[in-house]
Amino acid sequence: MADTSPFTVEERLVAVVWYHERRNTNKTTKRVQEDFEERFGKPAPSKSNLHLWEKKAFQSGSVLDSKRSGRPKIRDLGIQNIQTSVLRYPKKSLRKRSAELGVSYSSLRRTMKEDLHMKPYKPTVICELSDADHENRLTACDRLQHFDTIPKRSKDTMIGQQVQVLGYQELMQEVQKRSKQTLFVYFSGSKGADGTSWCPDCVEAEPVVQAELQNLPAGSTFIYCQVGDRPYWKDGNNEFRKELKVTSIPTLLKYGTSQQLVEKQCCQPELVRMLLTEEV
Repeated sequence: MADTSPFTVEERLVAVVWYHERRNTNKTTKRVQEDFEERFGKPAPSKSNLHLWEKKAFQSGSVLDSKRSGRPKIRDLGIQNIQTSVLRYPKKSLRKRSAELGVSYSSLRRTMKEDLHMKPYKPTVICELSDADHENRLTACDRLQHFDTIPKRSKDTMIGQQVQVLGYQELMQEVQKRSKQTLFVYFSGSKGADGTSWCPDCVEAEPVVQAELQNLPAGSTFIYCQVGDRPYWKDGNNEFRKELKVTSIPTLLKYGTSQQLVEKQCCQPELVRMLLTEEV
């Protein structure tokens, strides 16, 4: 690499001699720098440069910058070689080309983009449509309409049943009637004349729970239980709190087990699905 110092060889030699002899002349480094500026009419080198030049002069006999090692620039390797490689093997990946040419991946990519104006691309395979495809697709759709390929569900493979009850007594009647079945009970605040529950969390959770009922196990029953109005529910002595230990709504539970979701948990589809489908 060429010498890039702003100081000439003469300036560096004079500075080195003065700096080295300062011990004999009792001059400080600052005084040496002032003498340098007075003689050459330019800013003096820093103390670190003076020390470096002195060390270099006595070790190598020269004050010139030594050659620096390092990877050659991409242009030294030849842009033409890269262009030839691309034209000969256009489908070769950048990583393979980089290894073959001995050029770093980033340098190769930058050269191809900035110097050769090339852009990387990934081939995309698409279906080609012809003029006859429109009629062929209509014919195929017409044939499909006459196929009865969807098997009907038997009684054993149907999803579970759904029941709605109002209040504790109706709930207990359904539980006793279906004692041999797997029961899932969803507790919600009762609905008014407009069909909306007085409980905001229940309103938010209901569509989530309803959407997951498609995963209801065969032979099981889902009971939608309205617990009553707000004053009744807030009463700490109501049957739901005392007998069933249901203290929050909405609550979705697997009856007879400890599995249950409460409040905001009922708004998470994955949790509802897990409760309905996992066996314990």
